[in-house]
Amino acid sequence: MWWPTWTGCGRSAEAAIEAVTPGQVLAACAGAGVFVTLAFLVLSRTWPIAMAIGAFAAYAPIALLRHRVRQRRSELREVWPDIVDNGGQRTNESMAAR
Repeated sequence: MWWPTWTGCGRSAEAAIEAVTPGQVLAACAGAGVFVTLAFLVLSRTWPIAMAIGAFAAYAPIALLRHRVRQRRSELREVWPDIVDNGGQRTNESMAAR
């Protein structure tokens, strides 16, 4: 499927937000986009401006999810550096022994 990669929906487990499904992320994108588009349409009375700002708002849940994934990876990297380093050294040693 193309949409979990495109939206970042498949990354909710990586972001430690297992309760959020891909459908919920897409619904949040659609809801944010429609709400902000209509709000800016009322404020500006210009469709192109409202649509452009609504498109940015529709991407916000995906950007937030991707940010959370990067943040979580960074936190895990800080917590587990010795295990990763030791595991990498052992792999290199076993490869050299062959």
